[in-house]
Order: sequence, then C-alpha cells, then structure tokens
Amino acid sequence: MPGLMLAMALAAAATPPAQVHEYHDVAISPKGDRIAAVESDDPFQTEAEPHPVVVVRDRADGKILGRYDPCPTCFYSGAAWSPDGAALAFVSSDRKAKRATLQVVRDGKTAVVLSFGGLLETPRWSPDGQTLAVLATDHPRKQTGATQAGAAIVGEIGGATDEQRVAVLPAAGGPLKFLSPPDTFVYEYDWTPDGKGFAVTEAKGDGDNNWWIARLAAVGVDGSFREIATPPVQMKFPRVSPDGRTVAFIGGLNSDFGPTGGDLWTAPFAGGPATDRTPDYKGSLSSLIWRGKALFATAIVGDNNAVLTVDPASGATKTLLTARETFSAGDGRVSISRDGKLLAGVREDFTTPPHMMAGPIAAPRTVTHDNDALAPQVTAQSIHWTNEGFDVQGWLTGPANVQPGKKYPMIVLVHGGPSSAVQPTYMWKGTTNDLVQHGFYVLQANPRGSFGQGEAFTKANVKDFGGGDLGDILAGVDAVEKVAPVDDKRLGVYGHSYGGFMTMWT
Repeated sequence: MPGLMLAMALAAAATPPAQVHEYHDVAISPKGDRIAAVESDDPFQTEAEPHPVVVVRDRADGKILGRYDPCPTCFYSGAAWSPDGAALAFVSSDRKAKRATLQVVRDGKTAVVLSFGGLLETPRWSPDGQTLAVLATDHPRKQTGATQAGAAIVGEIGGATDEQRVAVLPAAGGPLKFLSPPDTFVYEYDWTPDGKGFAVTEAKGDGDNNWWIARLAAVGVDGSFREIATPPVQMKFPRVSPDGRTVAFIGGLNSDFGPTGGDLWTAPFAGGPATDRTPDYKGSLSSLIWRGKALFATAIVGDNNAVLTVDPASGATKTLLTARETFSAGDGRVSISRDGKLLAGVREDFTTPPHMMAGPIAAPRTVTHDNDALAPQVTAQSIHWTNEGFDVQGWLTGPANVQPGKKYPMIVLVHGGPSSAVQPTYMWKGTTNDLVQHGFYVLQANPRGSFGQGEAFTKANVKDFGGGDLGDILAGVDAVEKVAPVDDKRLGVYGHSYGGFMTMWT
C-alpha cells in the first residue's frame, strides 16, 4: 500500500472536463418526430446527482422544443409518450419527503394529474390513451431496490415490507386505483393490447429479497390476478405480443435486478410452460420492444452492443446495428418509433462522451452536441484472449500520454454480479478514472460468468466462484502484458460486491 500511494502522489493528473451533459430516460414519440429525455449537467467537483430537466427535442436535428422543470428540488424519471404523441407523462420525485407527482405535458404546459404520498415509477399509457398506469409504493420506508439504504429496523423484525403495486388512474387526473394484491411486489409490467390488464413479474413478500424467484402473472384492470408461468430463470422486460397471446421476456442467470442479460423466452398469456427460444444465441439480450409484428431486441455481443430482431417462434435473429459502444435509453437500451423504422437513444464509449443518436435503426446519427468539446481522458482498447477453452474479453484503459520505454503499474478491476458485464462508458471521473489519471493502467475483464457470449458462458462459473473466472482474469493480465507497457511487479486488484469477494479471494 505505501508503494501504491507513493505512485499516485508522484503522478500528475490530467485536467478533467468541468462537466458532462447527460441524457437519461430517452423516449422517441410514436411518430418518430420528437425525442423526450431527462437531461442534466454533471459537474466534476461533486459525486452528488445533479438536478435534471425534462427536455423535448426535434428528432431530425436535436433542436430543443421544450424544457420542463416544475419542481426545482425534485428528480424526474419515466418519460412516456401517449399513443397519439400529443402528451408526455413523467414522474417528479421528492426523495426526502418520499412524495411523488405524476406530471403530464400537453400543448407545452405541465399539469399534475396525481400527487402521491409514496414512490411512483414507470408510467405507461393505455393503448387508447385514456388511462395511465404506474408502479406505486404507498408510504414506503425506503427507496425501492436491494442496493438502496435499508429502513431502520424497529419493532417486530420482518413484520412490514414495502410493496410496489400496479395502479391506474384516468389520464386527465383522478384517484389512484391499486390493482395487484397488497402482499405482492411487482417488478415490471406491460399493458395488454386490449387495455384490459397487464403482464407482470412479481413475488410475494419483500421485493428486495425475492426477485430471484419472481413469477410471471396477469393482473386485470378489474383487480383479477392469476399466474401465467413459473420459469426456472430470472425474468426481465415482460412484453405482451400485439395479438395478446404471448408474453415474451428475457430469461437467464441475472445476479441483481438491474443488469440484464439472457435468452428470449416466451409463455402463453393464457398460461402454460415458458420456452427458451434462443438457447444457442452467442450473446446476451438486454431489452425487448414489440413494434407491430416485429420483436426488436438489444444485446451485448462480445465487446459490442447490438440492435436486432428476433423471431419469437424460431428464435432466428437479424442484426440491424452493432457498435463497440454502450447504448442506453429509457425503457430499454433504445427507444423505437411506432412503425419500427426509427430509433433514439444515447451512445458513448470510454473516450467519447454521451451523445443522443436518432434516425433509421440501421444508421442513426448524432443529433446533440452538448459534449462535442470534451476530449478523451484515457486510452482504451478491447483485449481478447483464451483460457481453458473459453474465449474471454476485457477492456484496457490507460493514460492518455504514454511515455516510450516506460513501464506502468496496473490495477485489475473485477466487476460485480458475477452475472454482469463491463460496458464502455465515458471515463472522466470516479475511482477508475482517478487511477488512470495517476499513471495506472486498468484492466476490466469479462470472464466466464459475464454477459456477452450466451447463457452457457454466463453459467460457467456456477459452483466455481473464484476458480475458472479468476483463471480467466489472470490469463487476461498475461495477455495485456504482451500488448501494453505494464510492469508485472506492480499489479493490484479491487472491486465491489462480487468484485469485492474476488479481491479478497485473489
């Protein structure tokens, strides 16, 4: 440790950007003519989450058409267009007070259609546009999520849990009506095309603990509830087919609720066994979108993100867009127009700051330029190697200016999960960037157990934590030393969550 601290103290750090403009919850309008997003300026000086603004832009050139900030102390999320594109709904959350409002923008003006003493998430319009649905937690003890700070334990331990439930209200405003059972936590949901109900992923009891055993169920607007399927996988992105007969979802080995990777699974909405439709796909699906008869998906495929179509019957895939970048949007990795021809989203990599992209699915172009002046803060490359018959990939980032003939120390960062994957996002602040700016290379590997190469690869470290996956990482260090000026006598390792376990184990 003294040697490590000395190396950090003696190295000179590069001058970082003053701030980076960020885009979240991107949603393209049904006609594809406008894009909504939650935008903010993230300053270098603080790790605190910056206050955002809801922005509507022209899809063709990114010109700002409207800015909405009805609560200067609140955070915004869940931008969702009405089916006719005439209105935009979003959630405004006062986190300290644990209160939320549902806002709707019409004709350039915002109006509160619901004020709620609790948490609201994921607003969605009914197919006819007359009703809004939300995930609502009434008078919660904590923020939703297993990684959020826990509530104070008082009284009978385990006697009370927060339950996130599907609820509806008139789109013009009115009372909130809870639909799903009070003892059931709903993680995700999707309207049925007839507007009579929803497909949901749910579990009884404490939502923080039970996502790993969640089931697929149907909830009716009349309050009815029935199970559809109990597949032997974790589920994300339940999506009801346009004919209402099938529920598609991503199923696989997912360590936590946030990161998503797996195969395409389907189950009859009427009820019945779930089927893996892409068992041999050499990638990990990361989101799903039905548009007409086409089922679009995004996927992590090796060191690329991809947009593709998937046949829900045969599992056949057709790649439409692929890039060595990270894609992100609102309800998925990209947002797609109603006719399935246009997309919008955010793209970035280790050296390129976030930009909003929009246009034809196979060839979107950059439409925002808020970050054009920002320079790369690091160098980055994708490294590939083999170990024990596995093809392994990782990302190597290093100082922007490497001196010829000089050897540099390297830190290995092990990602959490282990079912997850390191994705290339703009590196400009935070611990990993600090290490690079102080003269270190950083290797971020995606060993067996990671997303990106299919479910067999993701499951390959089951009952072998710290075995084969550690071997993959050590082999990656050897691979790096063949292509980069890394000093084999100055190596370190760190990580959090599963990466913390691996750090201690190493």
